[in-house]
Amino acid sequence: TWQGQVQGATYVVQRRTGSGPWIEVAEVIENLGFLDTGLNAATEYTYRLAARNARGISAFCPAISATTVSDLADPLPESGMRVWL
Repeated sequence: TWQGQVQGATYVVQRRTGSGPWIEVAEVIENLGFLDTGLNAATEYTYRLAARNARGISAFCPAISATTVSDLADPLPESGMRVWL
């Protein structure tokens, strides 16, 4: 688990589906949240993050996965999924 901020760091958020390539979807600078939008229904997404500063980039944290709902008529958020850093 991730527990805190690294002084002067930004956070790189990467996402993939299945065993596809990791794609950078955000660089978080000031807040510790990221809203991922435009996701497909009933799809599993895997996320990982790393800290980046003037000295380079850290190792990525262990990946986490989440699956979007299959029916966007369900009473859940329809605009995306939030990953808390």
